[in-house]
Amino acid sequence: MWEFPLGDRAMNLEIAIASYEICLTVFPPEEFPQEWAITQNNLGTAYLYRIAGVRSENLERVVAGYNDALKVLTHQPGQLIGPRLRIIWVLLTYTG
Repeated sequence: MWEFPLGDRAMNLEIAIASYEICLTVFPPEEFPQEWAITQNNLGTAYLYRIAGVRSENLERVVAGYNDALKVLTHQPGQLIGPRLRIIWVLLTYTG
């Protein structure tokens, strides 16, 4: 995705964000908890690297996406490490 030949990095991230948001409507958490949580995690990551927008608002969406993913992934300890570490990293890196 970082080197998508038909666009630049900023545009690719905007496409990814829009795509993940659409996926969340296709995979409701009640019916597809695993897919929904993975999509929330990926959406948070896309906002983390987003170039457009206000940085503080993007970071709020990062934390929200990871927290939403954790609501589902807490029932599966093996998958909890990645999102939790990202939340800690974001908080330590951007809140000083």
